[in-house]
Amino acid sequence: MSRHVARSMGMKEEEREDLTTQEMAEQAEVTIRTVQRWLKSGKLKAETLPHGKYRVNPFDLVELSLPLTERAAATPKKRRLSYDELHDTMIHLTIELEALDIRLEKAERTIEHLKKQGASTSRTSAKKRTSKARSTTLPSDLVTWRSFARLHDIPERAVAKAMKDGLLWPEQGYWNARGVVVKEALDYGGMKQFVELFERFPTFRECDDCPHSAHAW
Repeated sequence: MSRHVARSMGMKEEEREDLTTQEMAEQAEVTIRTVQRWLKSGKLKAETLPHGKYRVNPFDLVELSLPLTERAAATPKKRRLSYDELHDTMIHLTIELEALDIRLEKAERTIEHLKKQGASTSRTSAKKRTSKARSTTLPSDLVTWRSFARLHDIPERAVAKAMKDGLLWPEQGYWNARGVVVKEALDYGGMKQFVELFERFPTFRECDDCPHSAHAW
């Protein structure tokens, strides 16, 4: 028996009756013990009255006595997402998939590099690293991520978080950029990835003639 059946029997959701547990059990076709459990657990809302009676809505008794399958069918379904919500979800998933593709490509390149290099070299001393930094300038096809972030008005903390979360993969190295040691820089792929990640950021500012713009790729 569902809600429309209960209504066809003349029951109204706002009606109340004063009943004993035995009378409630007879109406619901269950045991008195079951009715007592309903009352104790709060499944059956009731107002306690003198002389062992309870003021209840018989409609609730009908609902509780339904089989689980029929009760589930009477439960309202979840709201369906609107077109805009589905569209936003699709965009979000697309961005996530693109980020995963970039990470996968980066991992494959790293594995290939390790295969060519063979066994990893031991860590050099701080003195050798300083000497290398002095003699190796930042290649022209790389740009420090901090300067790139300032160029596009993106807070450094937001870029650092993106790198920490694996959404932005800079090139690793040890370079000298105008007397400053640089360990992480963006290549052309990293610049494109940066723009794709932050072009919807509230403060994002696109360069007038930057080739790394997402619109120019």
